[in-house]
Amino acid sequence: MLLEKEGLVEIPPRRRPRVASLSIKEIRDIYRVRANLLELIAGDIARDMSLDDIRTLQPIMQVMETASKAGDVNAYFWANIDFHERNTELAGNRTVKKIVDSLLLRTLRLRRIGLSQPGRLQKSYEDHERLCRAYEDRDPTLAAALIRSNHATGLSVLEKIYSQ
Repeated sequence: MLLEKEGLVEIPPRRRPRVASLSIKEIRDIYRVRANLLELIAGDIARDMSLDDIRTLQPIMQVMETASKAGDVNAYFWANIDFHERNTELAGNRTVKKIVDSLLLRTLRLRRIGLSQPGRLQKSYEDHERLCRAYEDRDPTLAAALIRSNHATGLSVLEKIYSQ
């Protein structure tokens, strides 16, 4: 029932539960909401976190770099999850974290599909690298714009896949 409430499964009457499918409109809505919430987080990190806190992202970035160079979608995918988890922890906004985590569950398989597209790992890594520089430069406006751009790119990749 909890999975159904979160929109992860559908339980039709007198039938077996199945993984819920999302329409392209629902995907767009989720990505737009996530982008806005992650903008808030990115701005807070750039503005408020110490350089030591920001540098806790470096080991994750190293895993992402290695995975992107190797074309290892699975390793990159999970490192990317860790990166965004660490971001929400750094920002310390529990309300936003709870919402972002819920939306993450609904889009996990979509994000993996998007990252598996040619050239996407390297582009995503470069976006995250720029985001970390914006954090270090204490530029909340740029950090927010970069996270929004990253999500817009991810969404456009999914829109191309689902329009075929």
